[in-house]
Amino acid sequence: MKRVSIFLGLLAMAAGLSGQSQVTFTLNVKPLVEEGLFLPSEGHKVYVRGSFNGWAGTSHELHRVPGSSLYRETFDMAGQAGDTVTYKYVIQKGPDRFFWEHDPNPGNPDHGNRQLILEQGVLK
Repeated sequence: MKRVSIFLGLLAMAAGLSGQSQVTFTLNVKPLVEEGLFLPSEGHKVYVRGSFNGWAGTSHELHRVPGSSLYRETFDMAGQAGDTVTYKYVIQKGPDRFFWEHDPNPGNPDHGNRQLILEQGVLK
């Protein structure tokens, strides 16, 4: 039993040293649906792009929370506690048709990007 406890302790320490946090991104698409800018019935998708994925790709797709207008997904983020992550949500309306949200954080001079500060563990 003592060996198991020591192993679990070392595993927890290694996880803390790896510089990984879990971050949950959530977007309420209801206003976009009401304006006709997002139509799930037409296969539109939601992605998050930012400093963590080179502002590109489709590997960080958010999925609809059943029975709601929320799209959500949790991803592992590399970095240390206190690191700033910048990001924006992107809507895909078809092949090669991506639409970036415009200036979601106007107080941020960095193109209005959204920001979050990484913490060890889970960030929502």
